[in-house]
Amino acid sequence: MFDSVRAQLTALELDPFDIPAPASELPFFEAYFSNYIEGTEFIVEDARTIVDTQRPPARPQNATCSSSFHSGQA
Repeated sequence: MFDSVRAQLTALELDPFDIPAPASELPFFEAYFSNYIEGTEFIVEDARTIVDTQRPPARPQNATCSSSFHSGQA
C-alpha cells in the first residue's frame, strides 16, 4: 500500500512554491491569519495600517474581557 501511495504522490506535478512577500513580512501574515482564525477580522490593508500607526481601531466598551467581568456578565 505504501508503495502505491508513494508512486501516486511521485507522479504528481506540483507548482513551485514562491514566497509571496519578503521574509520580513512573514510574521505580519502569520499574526494576521492567527487572529483571523480566532475571529478577529480585518482586511489586510486595515491590518497593515494598524501595524504601521500602532493604533488599533476603536472598540465598543463591552469588547474586553475585563468589562464583561466587571459588569457581571460571563
